[in-house]
Amino acid sequence: MAVDVRKRGWIIQVNSEPTFSIMPIVPILFVDASLAGVQIALIDAAPGEKSGRSRLLWHGAHSENMGALSAISRLTQEALAATSLTMDSLVGLAVASGPGSFTGIKIGMAFVFGLQAASARALPIYPVSTLEALALALANQSDVAVFLPATRTHGFAAVAPAPNSSLVPMRSMLVDCEQLAPQLLAQLPPSCQIIIVGDWPLLTAAAASAGHKAVSLTAAAASRMALDILADQVAAAWPDGFKVELPEPRYLRLSTAEERLQASVPQPNRKESPA
Repeated sequence: MAVDVRKRGWIIQVNSEPTFSIMPIVPILFVDASLAGVQIALIDAAPGEKSGRSRLLWHGAHSENMGALSAISRLTQEALAATSLTMDSLVGLAVASGPGSFTGIKIGMAFVFGLQAASARALPIYPVSTLEALALALANQSDVAVFLPATRTHGFAAVAPAPNSSLVPMRSMLVDCEQLAPQLLAQLPPSCQIIIVGDWPLLTAAAASAGHKAVSLTAAAASRMALDILADQVAAAWPDGFKVELPEPRYLRLSTAEERLQASVPQPNRKESPA
């Protein structure tokens, strides 16, 4: 029998025999506020045979949007205290950069940027997509297309093929219920799972018209289901995929102020090219 004791960046494995081994961990703080509420995880990116859940040193979540701003700091403190780590123990940061909630991504990105600025060294950052990770997590037995609404008519979609499937994977892209989403649904095989994060009546109707039955997931459940894949992605990207620069966010839609500003900017006149 072996007992793992985590102590300030090391795992001490105590065996039944009078011997023990000390294995260093590579702790990365992961912040996800892209879908609903916020979830915080400490991920061990050390090389080895670990995968998915076994890479999670700690995980906690606040499932409601209200109170997410205060919960993100509280959960981070709880994560560090539970694992006997400090900010100086961390080697990097990972953040869900979208597509997702405008406010949630702003909160997550700002928090990660603040941690980076306050750290003794410039912690590198790795961006991930919870929506794309969710598609991969659900594609263990059949093809999956995951949809995330932004407005009544527009949202994002990602496609992940099952093992040994000939379906072409698709990273998250913007779709509309009038043209792009129906075209995508028509190309998917009948056995493909159609998952909607939240409620999107027009997409549900479009799926039914294409012969598919859409299943809805709550945003909180979707975030948790994607976490094991996200842990593997973060570990696989360490250290070469991590950058000091803050990643570019992918919002479901612009803020109201940004939409008004964009609308007020005059568009250049396009001259038709001569025949």
